[in-house]
Amino acid sequence: MKKLISIILGAFMIFIFNIPFDNATSLANSDFVKITKNVDYYSNYWYNHYQLYKRINPMTGKKLKRKELEDMVYRQIWQESRFHVDSKTYEPVLHCYSWGLMSLVPSTAVDDGCRFNRPEDLLDIKTNIKYGIKHLYRQIVRYHGNLEKAVAAYNAGGAYKVFVCNNGICTPQYINQRYINIVCFNTKKL
Repeated sequence: MKKLISIILGAFMIFIFNIPFDNATSLANSDFVKITKNVDYYSNYWYNHYQLYKRINPMTGKKLKRKELEDMVYRQIWQESRFHVDSKTYEPVLHCYSWGLMSLVPSTAVDDGCRFNRPEDLLDIKTNIKYGIKHLYRQIVRYHGNLEKAVAAYNAGGAYKVFVCNNGICTPQYINQRYINIVCFNTKKL
């Protein structure tokens, strides 16, 4: 029975979020239910708290929908940690580690109101998702519904830098275009 559930959840992850089968099955065997429950709850909570239903994405001219933002959160978790709950990544620009599913930096979590005794506390699924989504949605509000700028700011630790042009060639500074494409538009296979 466990194997059947694992296969069903793995197939769900493959077709809905384009996540490779080996990662989907290992995720299905561990914390899939906790992750989906917390993403659903906090995505809805912060969506209403920040009144994102009133915001219009200036790129598309359409209102921001909760389901689209929730799907974006799943793609962001995939891009940040590949759904590994105990993910820990060194950020050379910030000279510190980012922790958990949404790769939270401790200083960012504190700015968002998170209280913890040690950085490893950010590995808790509920805490990480709660403050990761809060930080992302704050960036959406900060950039007036522009998802590209909000995701770029999340990726840069809250500091969105504009494009720098030299001799007609524009290069993004502090922005990873592939990251933005995957999180905002899902233009590439994960």
